[in-house]
Amino acid sequence: MTQRPPQVWAGIDVGKGHHWITVVDADGDALWNRKVINSESDILAAFGEVMDTADHVTWALDLVDGPAALLLGTLASHGQNPRYVTGSKFAAFKKSFSGQGKSDLKDSYIIAEFARCLRRQTVPVPAPSRITKELTLILSHRSCLSAERTRTINRMRALLTSIFPELERSFEFARSDGPLVLLCGYQTPAAIRRMGESRLTAWLA
Repeated sequence: MTQRPPQVWAGIDVGKGHHWITVVDADGDALWNRKVINSESDILAAFGEVMDTADHVTWALDLVDGPAALLLGTLASHGQNPRYVTGSKFAAFKKSFSGQGKSDLKDSYIIAEFARCLRRQTVPVPAPSRITKELTLILSHRSCLSAERTRTINRMRALLTSIFPELERSFEFARSDGPLVLLCGYQTPAAIRRMGESRLTAWLA
């Protein structure tokens, strides 16, 4: 019977729909690898199999947000402390491996080897607190709203330039809501002339 190793390293190539996980021993030999669907049941099944391969597992992955959220949450809930391999360091380390092209299986093995050989160059991934998760969601939503507002104003500027370029040049959308209020009612030179300065001023007020 093969003796259970005291330590192994699990490299995870994170993907949107699935992850590839490869486990290596102290000699760099692959002991286990598998495609893991990004679902709680599949991640838990893979977690149990990997934990059965050794007394201690060091987890390493190449992404710590987005598609990795469920995976990181599962590891944190089971007391695991994964390590992050940054993109630049991974790319430099990958050059030392023979063969061309990219594959998820190959990358997961290289991530595991990076964690085994260069652990001090990996970054610990702390489990986020509840307030951190909530703030992340709020900030993400705010960023989306800000980006959409910028896109809308840029489209409006482009359209206004084709109709009334002098008016477009006089507006400072970032400093005042006045231009947006004006354009809600009047967009063309003819419409603004018919309104007149005094009535337009009163309407804006």
